Amino acid sequence: MLTVTGSNFVSGTGTVPSVLLWDGTPVTPSVVNSGGTQITATIATTLLTTGVHTVTVQNASAVSTPALQFGVGLTVESLSPASVPVGSSGLTLTVNGTGFVQSGANASKIMWNGVALGTTTWVSATQLTAPFTTAQLSSVSTQSITVKNGSGAPSNGITFTVGAPTISAISPSSIGVGSASITLTVTGTNFVGGTGTGASTVMFGAAPLTTVEVNTAGTQITATVLASQLSSVGTTNVTVSNGGVVSTQTPTFTVGAPTVGSLSQTSADIGDTTPFTLTVTGTNFVSGTNASTVMWNGAALGTTTPIDATHISAQVTSAQLASATTATITVQNGSVVSTNSSTFTVNAAPTVTALSPTSATHGGAAFALTITGTGFVTGSTVNFGSGTTGLVPTAITSTSVTVTVPKPAFATKPTVDPLQVQVVLPTGAITATGTASNFNVK
Repeated sequence: MLTVTGSNFVSGTGTVPSVLLWDGTPVTPSVVNSGGTQITATIATTLLTTGVHTVTVQNASAVSTPALQFGVGLTVESLSPASVPVGSSGLTLTVNGTGFVQSGANASKIMWNGVALGTTTWVSATQLTAPFTTAQLSSVSTQSITVKNGSGAPSNGITFTVGAPTISAISPSSIGVGSASITLTVTGTNFVGGTGTGASTVMFGAAPLTTVEVNTAGTQITATVLASQLSSVGTTNVTVSNGGVVSTQTPTFTVGAPTVGSLSQTSADIGDTTPFTLTVTGTNFVSGTNASTVMWNGAALGTTTPIDATHISAQVTSAQLASATTATITVQNGSVVSTNSSTFTVNAAPTVTALSPTSATHGGAAFALTITGTGFVTGSTVNFGSGTTGLVPTAITSTSVTVTVPKPAFATKPTVDPLQVQVVLPTGAITATGTASNFNVK
């Protein structure tokens, strides 16, 4: 039974009575009350098809205006968006469904947990829109969105979510102490751009960072971490705040001291006069004002060149190789020194302690000479007196050298006797002369 309230409805006999029109078609019987202010008719089920129908009243040839609308099969099928970040503003909700009425007493309204969302705009019988207020999006919540036609029963509901910001990753998650300012990228959901009161802010501990950009999808935010926030070793929790609503995830950002892992070489010979580049592999190396420096027993090496966060190089000169030593290699960022170190050895000069044999008869056959001592290295050569130099050993260890002395080296009795046998390292370092290195040619 459908009742339409209005005025000037006609009943009785002797005149043409008023009739209710459903989509322009008369519905009979149509019953008018005695005051002529209401007309009632039963709508056949065959006419109640899903959609929006027009209802008018006709007196003789005059038809009421405006036409009323009546929705059949009122449903909500989808929302756009179905969720928004808390703190959002200036957004409009679009509801898609069926049976939406454009105007009149039965005009459709979008409902937010049973309360009209705002001014509903009818787009079509299958779509409505309404703006959110800032207050509705200022706190995390889950809402039921329905549609009502006039004072009728609400449609089915679809859940709408106002979500808190979440964090899934930060990049980078660590850096070396003393670094210059960096851009921190936070990945997650429900980030809000702009300058409104609900806009997302990255929090570095309790300190808000300056936001660089929030992407349009609201899934990534970049912010600047100042050099002053990277000047001391420690860990800091990172969160995102949307107008005071803070993410529950708290990934940790680490400002780390430099560490030393390995050296490109770990030793050199005393007296080497050729500078070389020492490369240190480790972590948390930085450039800029507090650039990492390679330290040799606590003193800075020559020109240090940061290569990347895990490699740094410096020049080792003859000054560091002037005496035998075991040097401690560290890396220093500003005033912060690595907590671990590596060692670099400057090998002592080689020495000869014994020869075998210690003599030979001139004009004899070539023979094998074994030299015992210390500090011998691969690539060393042997001088047999001043006339035979650069002999290549047939075997060598750090304490023993074996070399074949050719027959011409002692074909005649030398004028200087004994001869001096010396080992020459690849760097040019040479064993000292002395009793232990004497060789007699008879």
